[in-house]
This record gives sequence, structure tokens and C-alpha cells, in this order.
Amino acid sequence: MNPRLLDLLVKENLLSSDQAQKAVADQRRSGERLATVLTRLAFITEEELLDFLSRKYGIPVINLGRVEADPDILRWSARRSCRSTRCSRSGRSGTR
Repeated sequence: MNPRLLDLLVKENLLSSDQAQKAVADQRRSGERLATVLTRLAFITEEELLDFLSRKYGIPVINLGRVEADPDILRWSARRSCRSTRCSRSGRSGTR
């Protein structure tokens, strides 16, 4: 996240100017990602930040915890992954 994004969050009234300044100072001191600092300091929730970024960039947010995957796709993916890592159906790797 860059300062321009902080300005946009302030402009959208999701953050105050004072909070933005405190977050930048804390980020510089801690070395954490700015998004982590903003949520750790409870200036903005992760959901609010994701909703804002979704609107800004026109990309929908998908909560994978609420998505039901097609079982056929899961089986295909597991087989493909197993082949690439040389595992067997029992979950053991290598040969006997």
C-alpha cells in the first residue's frame, strides 16, 4: 500500500488524516505491511479495506470460505497435484 492509497482512504472517509499519519509512522517503525498496521491498530477492518479495493479496481472480493467447490474439480486438482509431487493416493511420497 502506498501513500496515494492512504490519501484515497482519507478522501473516502475510511481513515482520518491523523490515523494515516500514525499508521505510516508505525509501519516505518515496525516494518510491517501498511495494511497489517491499519488493521492491527483497528483503524480499518480487513473487510472495509477489501471492499474499498474491490470498488477502486473493479475486482470482486471472493470469500473462499463461502464458496462450494465442484467435487470433480477438487478430484482433478488433487490428482494433478499428486502427480507433480510424486505422491500416492495413501498420501505417502516416494516409492516402496
